[in-house]
Amino acid sequence: MASMEPANLVFAAQPSLVGIERVEFLRGPTALFAGQSAGFSSLVGGTVNFVPKRAQSKDVNTLTAGFQSDSVGFVQFDIGRRFGREDEWGLRVGGEVLGGDTQVNFGDREQRAIAVAVDYNTGQFRAALDVRYNENEQGGHTREIFSASNGPVPTDFDASFNPNQPWGFINTDSLLGALRLEYDVVPNTMIFGAASGSLNGEQSITGFPSNLQPNGDFTTNTGDFQTDAERLNFEGGIRSEFETGAITHNFVAAANWGFQSERFDFVGFDPNDAFTNNIFNPVVVPNPGVRSTLPENDTARNTYVGATLLDTLGFFEDRLQLTLGIRYQDLRIRNLDGMTGDKLSESTGDNFSPGFGLLYRISDRISIYANYLEGLSNGGAAPAFAVNAGQQLGPIASDSIEIGSKFDIGEFSVDIALFQIRDVSTAVDPDTNIFGEVGEERIRGLEISTFGELAQGIRLIGGLTVFDDEITASDVAANIGDPIPGIPDFVVSANMEYDISDTGLTVIAQFRHQGTADIVLGNDLTIPSWTTLGFGARFSFDKFVARINVENVGNETYFNGSPFGELALGTPRTVLASLTAAF
Repeated sequence: MASMEPANLVFAAQPSLVGIERVEFLRGPTALFAGQSAGFSSLVGGTVNFVPKRAQSKDVNTLTAGFQSDSVGFVQFDIGRRFGREDEWGLRVGGEVLGGDTQVNFGDREQRAIAVAVDYNTGQFRAALDVRYNENEQGGHTREIFSASNGPVPTDFDASFNPNQPWGFINTDSLLGALRLEYDVVPNTMIFGAASGSLNGEQSITGFPSNLQPNGDFTTNTGDFQTDAERLNFEGGIRSEFETGAITHNFVAAANWGFQSERFDFVGFDPNDAFTNNIFNPVVVPNPGVRSTLPENDTARNTYVGATLLDTLGFFEDRLQLTLGIRYQDLRIRNLDGMTGDKLSESTGDNFSPGFGLLYRISDRISIYANYLEGLSNGGAAPAFAVNAGQQLGPIASDSIEIGSKFDIGEFSVDIALFQIRDVSTAVDPDTNIFGEVGEERIRGLEISTFGELAQGIRLIGGLTVFDDEITASDVAANIGDPIPGIPDFVVSANMEYDISDTGLTVIAQFRHQGTADIVLGNDLTIPSWTTLGFGARFSFDKFVARINVENVGNETYFNGSPFGELALGTPRTVLASLTAAF
């Protein structure tokens, strides 16, 4: 199975998923096999896997035209063919062009994307090459707001409000290539190799709203930044299925190497450019212009070396499965002077990260499981509003544990799990405005997820997650025991589809509710809870499929939080409609 790293694929602010078949979330010790991600991020909670489309046995020819409020129009195409005497060659090409005004005040967006996938399959030997290019230009894009600490957060304003200015923009572009080779040495034993790389660029000028007051006043500092990033990843290994007596084995040995470099520059937070604005009576100020310039040399350069051994042992005809794995990781983080190329700081870390999983199938419909995983990752980069903007933190260790059960009721499944994640806590110091490690945090929770067909023609995907999170260690003693900013008490969601018999019509209903969340450490201010509803329909006739969906039907104004104390405005009422033709 070929896949793409999310750090390579999702670099744009709103990336295109053209050419992507599905998005998978791998949980538990199977994340060990994923190695280190392209962004050197932690995998202990799981890893996101983007699976590209491949040419099928039947030709694919589809054209889609659509609309998104306020006036964004888009066209997509998808073409797939197989060639050769035995259809061993495959070609899949997809593309998208969109543009128009968004549903947010003075927001506009343009995007161009193309994805090309070539695969070769003789049965014993398989190869796949994926190339993607994406351009995204957003004008008047929204920014998060930092709340003040002296009163409740206002929510009785227009959901389409944009705290940024009409001249604010963010432009991104990314080019990705990924090659994967697989060869069956003998039946049930495969060697594989993969290489991927990406070139990513971003330029932005924006306001940084802060100090939000109960009356709607807030202060905006302006800033602009540019960044270019390059990533390379190589992987190789062997996978084998075999038996030792009555025990089955699914064994994987793999090694990988990764490199990431970045050039970054940020200019902003000049007191002369700061201005006061108001949510209820917004003002427009002159454009300060772009002042940042990309340095000639890298400002960060990171390398990763890793190796993984993983074996899933099956007992009692695989009713009991035990997964044992270990991953060695060596991570090197370097911050450089962009003008001279001199090294400013260097952090290194290496460890052996174990992982295990246990699965027992009580019956064909009921199973229980438990897993544990440790990881080592990049501590992250300082946000643009910090004094040390762009600086990379050193490697940090984290771990996760999960126990749960799965129930299959006909065509419907229910998963129930308890989990815990322990990680290093990072934040921007409110006094010095420097981003860094400030302690440790722990997240515990209960997750219930459902998916499948409740009855003929009725499908449900839903979930409930309850969080119990706290700061377990901190440079500020008073913060120990406090909830982690930005994490809600609970989240519940449901998406239901109902097929109206013999009509080709499917109606859709969506529901999401999020509980309150703390805004920042050190006070009792919270983000209010919120609820959104959505409705839609899908109609299939002849070789056409028509779709319409309305998100946030009630046009509710709401916020999401973050560990940095930011308040991200929710999406206002959005209408999406499209017509797909197959020919």
